[in-house]
Amino acid sequence: MKLFQITYKKTGYLMIFLAASIWGSLGVLGKIAYQEGFAPLELMIYRSILASLVLAIILLIYKPGLYIIDIRDIPFFLVYGTLSVGIFYLLYFSSLLYLKVGVASALLYTAPFFVVIMSRIIFKEPISFLKIFALISTITGVILLGKVFPLDNLNILMFKGLMYGLGSGFTYALYTIFGKKALTKYSPATLIFYTLISGSLTLVLFLILKREPLNFLLTPKAILSVVLLSLITTLLAYYLYVEGLKRVEAGRASILSTIEPVVAWGLGFIFLGEQLTLLEGFGLFMILIGASIVVSN
Repeated sequence: MKLFQITYKKTGYLMIFLAASIWGSLGVLGKIAYQEGFAPLELMIYRSILASLVLAIILLIYKPGLYIIDIRDIPFFLVYGTLSVGIFYLLYFSSLLYLKVGVASALLYTAPFFVVIMSRIIFKEPISFLKIFALISTITGVILLGKVFPLDNLNILMFKGLMYGLGSGFTYALYTIFGKKALTKYSPATLIFYTLISGSLTLVLFLILKREPLNFLLTPKAILSVVLLSLITTLLAYYLYVEGLKRVEAGRASILSTIEPVVAWGLGFIFLGEQLTLLEGFGLFMILIGASIVVSN
């Protein structure tokens, strides 16, 4: 029984690691999509809607029973998807308007801090010395890898960007917290489906309020980028993360997910020729140390 529990947990870590690794490809795929003419909001809408439609078809064919939810939980899923998908995307991409990509990414990965605190309050998860050390190590690594300091010419616009960035980290954390809560009652597929649906509605509503038309870009690269972003970095990655979240503590899952910027750098190095400075390399090392502590304890 103990061996089964250990294997179950290790499998969860592997799933979270794979999900974070897949998310690490977002930067490369996003750049391809932007080069083809997509605006960030358009790309987010296409990504979430296509992922929702594909999952709806899969459930209809294989497990239509997973559509069923308690009517009393509809407000929960609406809030869950609105905050952790719709508002999260809007805050993150808004922060990119005022901050460098590295700074915005570093603020996004304040999420583990929020998750560890909320998990202690909501799920009574213990906060050990090693967990604190892993948290500090990974966040420090993300800050160094993202080249956050020095913050040149700090002004009201940059402060606005910092607030958006911290907001994206908090709403990103809510995906893990809400997800852990919902998994006590629903399957990962049900959870992802209704979260994507409500998140998509939020994004479409925001587009309507902005009175911007959607562009239908049908070049081969545009189609391929949307398909990969929808099916791989959304459906597959979300499923792996949520399935892994069933097996491990929310705080540990969030800390381990900081492996994403390490993978993003690796892909940037391979496909875009991006180089690491000594300080950035140390940041990468710190993230790996933190992730290793989480998995080994």
